[in-house]
Amino acid sequence: MSGDVRESGPLFDGGADRAVRDYCRDVERRLAEEAARRVRLYLPTQYKYLHGTGEVPRPEVDRGAGPGYYASQVHAEASIEQYRVTDSGVIYGPWLEGVSERNMAYRFPGYHAFRKIASEMNRESGELAEEILPPYLERMNRLCTWLCGPMSTRREGPGASSTLA
Repeated sequence: MSGDVRESGPLFDGGADRAVRDYCRDVERRLAEEAARRVRLYLPTQYKYLHGTGEVPRPEVDRGAGPGYYASQVHAEASIEQYRVTDSGVIYGPWLEGVSERNMAYRFPGYHAFRKIASEMNRESGELAEEILPPYLERMNRLCTWLCGPMSTRREGPGASSTLA
């Protein structure tokens, strides 16, 4: 008795790995975008000098000095390795966050917006990841069905067929 083993299909050509990588990257992107959105929503509620009523910045008029400018600079940004939420390097960002040496000198504790939202996102990240998983599972199922057939069995020979179970 002899047999041949063929190595082909998505598990061997990288298709399955690509699907998993795409899913992870999508989760990271969506988490970062949601975190940036939440920071932007949180900041106006903390602006003590605005009493939470700051206007949307108008860069052409305010030249970056108007109320809400800092919040307008918060966004999700992609790098080669990961997504991150940034304030675009606004010079007074560390002071507003409460991580600057000046916070002690001026007794301003900071708003801790990034820290608070990061904590929220860590608690809720599993739910968001599960919400966007179905299309990736469907993609993986299509790959596996193509390779293995339904229920991980592959039938060969005359009249054999593969369908989703």
